[in-house]
Amino acid sequence: MTSVESGSGETVERAYMPFSDVPELRGPVKNESGLALFVRPARGMTNMFYTRMETDGQWYWTPDQAQAFWMPCSTLLVSQGKWAGKKPAYFNVEIIQWLNDARPELPPAPAAGAAELAALVDDFFARPLPPKAGEAAKLNAALGTSNIQSTAVVRNERGATLALGEARVKPKDTLVFKNCHQCHFTIDAYSTKVHIDDCTDCSFTFCGKVVSAVAEMYKCSNVTLDVRVPIKTLQIEGCDTVRATFDSLDSFHSVVWAGTKALDLTVPGVAQADTVHIGVDVLRARHPNMEIRDDIDQFITRVVGDELLSERIVRLDNGFPTTERERKAFEEKQEANARAFAKNAGLKLVRTEHKEEKAPARNSICPCEIGTKEHKKYKHCCGAVKKEEKLL
Repeated sequence: MTSVESGSGETVERAYMPFSDVPELRGPVKNESGLALFVRPARGMTNMFYTRMETDGQWYWTPDQAQAFWMPCSTLLVSQGKWAGKKPAYFNVEIIQWLNDARPELPPAPAAGAAELAALVDDFFARPLPPKAGEAAKLNAALGTSNIQSTAVVRNERGATLALGEARVKPKDTLVFKNCHQCHFTIDAYSTKVHIDDCTDCSFTFCGKVVSAVAEMYKCSNVTLDVRVPIKTLQIEGCDTVRATFDSLDSFHSVVWAGTKALDLTVPGVAQADTVHIGVDVLRARHPNMEIRDDIDQFITRVVGDELLSERIVRLDNGFPTTERERKAFEEKQEANARAFAKNAGLKLVRTEHKEEKAPARNSICPCEIGTKEHKKYKHCCGAVKKEEKLL
């Protein structure tokens, strides 16, 4: 229990969580003056230090790595910062507010003495924090049916070079990279799936097995993938520039992409050049009359015969995704099977020709809209010009 003064001047007792339960604070570490410090580590950015001065019993903080100056936690440069359940969140201002309000006692140093700062930083990133409030829902939405409790998250890294082993990533985990910039990651551990979101100028080397053989990228820019394990489905959406290199044909099956400006795909073992250059910008330049919507149209690139082929994905009446080439091949196979069945059964197939009714005027109300409130014109509804589906 801690005694605090209310707005009316009365002293009230308030319960706060123990200092050791604040996952953002690691320590202690001692500076050259022998002062015991606690740190909110950051790799590639600024570590934040906190300490309690015995002279006045107040907590102080500093972003100065040399700890040449300290600011009391009662004086904030920012006034915002809220969290649920009296637990500090991930912003330093919230930790500062909590320290000033709760004024916890300085925890004793471990028997072995204070840890080194580098060891605290490594420990902090080896044991990632739980997701922020509200971020769990966003991750769940991005990951579909993945369980947020089985997710290892690497977020907000800047200029880092990290190797992710089994100490940080478990085989049941979906490994998520979120908002990282100018980093290189080597994935050595087994994982269930890999999801890369909003990363810029980063490279990823896949060395550990991905159990589902699925990797996803969303809204990334200038990202390089070095794939050395089987990734049978690589899904790329809303990205700027992506370079993906597979070590062998056995590691590759298909890339499903949408709204991606430029995609350089390298797969050894195909008849054509190992690297193909695709993406919506490339397709628009090659096929200026083809209508492509970044938010709707999906394409699939895979080996067909002995070459890498990109095709637009279409939906059958039952919603099943396929391509125009596969749809036609399926229909031809069905017709051939029907003819073979009829021949074996001694039946004769008769094709009935149906005269098409004259189409309504393009500016008239579409017949399917009569009696509704929409009143769409025929040219914007059933008479809309269908997109030309062709091999790319």
